[in-house]
Amino acid sequence: RKQEAEQLLLDLDHLYAMNQQGTEAFSIYQYWNKLEREKKAILYVDSVKNMLSQQAENEVFRKAALVSEIARFGLWNKINISIEKLIINKSLELGLENQNLIKSYQNIGRALTSMGNVSDAIRWHKKAKILHEEIYGEDHPESVLSYIDLGEAFHELKDFDKALNNYRKAISLLELHDTKNFRYKAICYSDMGLTLSEIGEHNQSIDCHQNALEIKLTKLASNHPDIATSYNNIGFSYALNNDYSRAIEFYKKAIQIEHPEIGSAYNNLGAAYYKLEDFISAATYFEKSLSLLLQKNLNPLNIVSTRGSLINVMRYFEIEKIEDTEVLMVAGNSHMILENFDEAIEYFKKGLENTSDPKEKSTLGQLNKKIGKAFYKKAFKGLADPFDIPDPKILTTSTDYLRRSLPFLIKTFGVKNDEVIEVYKLLGHAYTRMGDLSGNEFKDLARWSELRAKGEFTGDVNSSTFESKVARYSGMTYEYAQEIEEELKAFYDL
Repeated sequence: RKQEAEQLLLDLDHLYAMNQQGTEAFSIYQYWNKLEREKKAILYVDSVKNMLSQQAENEVFRKAALVSEIARFGLWNKINISIEKLIINKSLELGLENQNLIKSYQNIGRALTSMGNVSDAIRWHKKAKILHEEIYGEDHPESVLSYIDLGEAFHELKDFDKALNNYRKAISLLELHDTKNFRYKAICYSDMGLTLSEIGEHNQSIDCHQNALEIKLTKLASNHPDIATSYNNIGFSYALNNDYSRAIEFYKKAIQIEHPEIGSAYNNLGAAYYKLEDFISAATYFEKSLSLLLQKNLNPLNIVSTRGSLINVMRYFEIEKIEDTEVLMVAGNSHMILENFDEAIEYFKKGLENTSDPKEKSTLGQLNKKIGKAFYKKAFKGLADPFDIPDPKILTTSTDYLRRSLPFLIKTFGVKNDEVIEVYKLLGHAYTRMGDLSGNEFKDLARWSELRAKGEFTGDVNSSTFESKVARYSGMTYEYAQEIEEELKAFYDL
């Protein structure tokens, strides 16, 4: 089926039909993201070359442009450049010096900038600008894009004066024509703000980012990812101006919105708190940032940077004698994300020693769960093959702590809570790997809790429905599942 999917995606006619029926280029790129990505998508170049050599209708150029757009989403710069050059050669062969040719020049320039080949990028952007002026005349509103592209390229070259000149020219053109294109104006102010920060003009930078934000808020929903980008940019400018409290204010607004750079926003928050010497908050946000970056498999350089920042905060925990349970949990969490499981266990156990009052059931549940999870991760760390057998002694210790956590977590949050579900799943996997059939029961308990969290099994429960929808591994009855949960609650009362 995977090969069939790839063949359909590589069929330009089928691809174009999908797009015409409403499947956007980004969605098509996401299909490739689940398949062979650029490795197989490179075959598009030959397909486009063959198509352009045999046909010359407008639809052919639209098909080629669609492939180029897909490549841009994937940052497949070599594919993008190859296809745009094929489009350019065919256009020039047919004498078609038009807006499509300008777009191809611009797309090649952007791809080269992304690859770090900025000098060549500028050459292509200038070709786009010259052709645009030849066709539409000077000071045409659509020339704005060429000025923005040139500004971004000069910024990458660290020629900040030329970058600013191009951004200012773009803004003056937008104002001259009183254009309603809010997107270009917002981009100009954002780019200008980034460049002003590079030359130390932080107050002007903040003003530019605020202008960009105000423009976006007139057209976009308050939870749009572009709004988050502006909040993050404003926060960054305040941080560069050593106003960390204001920086934190805007970073916190940025993390309230789901967006691609949310991992970096958490990292920026951690850095701001670190500067204020609030190491507890710094560790919390660095940990969250690293977790997101690893989970989404994002920029390796950002992962290395955030990991380094978290390690620096860990030095504070090592130097200071920590007694506070909350701080011990933060230190343990940080070591967990760094995969220092022995250190994490040590901090969590100290926290457990400090929490002797059974009334603190939430904390007791969390700490037992964290210790159990740390032992679980330690047991599986370094296994070359997923079917290798983990150390049974470590895994047994893990299950002991995980089971100990359940009564407290259930009493605190109820059985439909994510914390309880995660413990059920960990126990299910651990016992299964140990050859213990009770692992199947915990897998089914996890399934039951998930279904109840979604609103199922709220009234009278039909036994056959329970067995078909829940008891997939163990074959347990509804009555037996109830008994297990009652035993766990009774254990807490004891």
